[in-house]
Amino acid sequence: MIGAIKDFVGHSVFGSGLHGALLGNSAVVVAFHHIRNAEQTDSLSINVELFEDYCRFFRRHFNVVSLPELVTKIERGERLRRTLAITFDDGYLDNYENAAPVLERYGLPATFFVVTEWVGSTIVPWWHRECSARPQWMAWEHIESLHRRGFDIGAHTKTHADLGTISGEMARQEILGARAAADAYAVELKKRERKNS
Repeated sequence: MIGAIKDFVGHSVFGSGLHGALLGNSAVVVAFHHIRNAEQTDSLSINVELFEDYCRFFRRHFNVVSLPELVTKIERGERLRRTLAITFDDGYLDNYENAAPVLERYGLPATFFVVTEWVGSTIVPWWHRECSARPQWMAWEHIESLHRRGFDIGAHTKTHADLGTISGEMARQEILGARAAADAYAVELKKRERKNS
């Protein structure tokens, strides 16, 4: 019942054009985690059908841009009215398998933030320990494929440390270490490409 009311209110606000007045000159950044099958949903998940509904909604009511483009707009002081960026956290394999094809179908850009030490691993973070299904993470090959297909890739630290609770030096290592891991993969990929050419 609550979901139906929220859906009605949302469609009424956007159908009437009132959202432009409510948002003013501001942008929206939408963060997703899991995009899974209906039977697998939890507090960090939505099913593929609902994600597709969101994508249709975003395309209809917003100017969807990449996160780097949004940052550039903010830095230049450009008008942000109805601008929206889509992001994904952590690097779940279902982002590659389920979300990316939907985004491509609707021509929507997105940024995928990956935890670099979880790439291709079997790590189970604390919030998944009570779940029956173990999380699956993208491998570097999936991440590289997303990049080749035009999506942006960002680092979500090395180990998903809470940057607000660790020392400045540890935070620096988490951030720069994640970037170093991504750079190391890029160097290795170039070596392989040269070897195969």
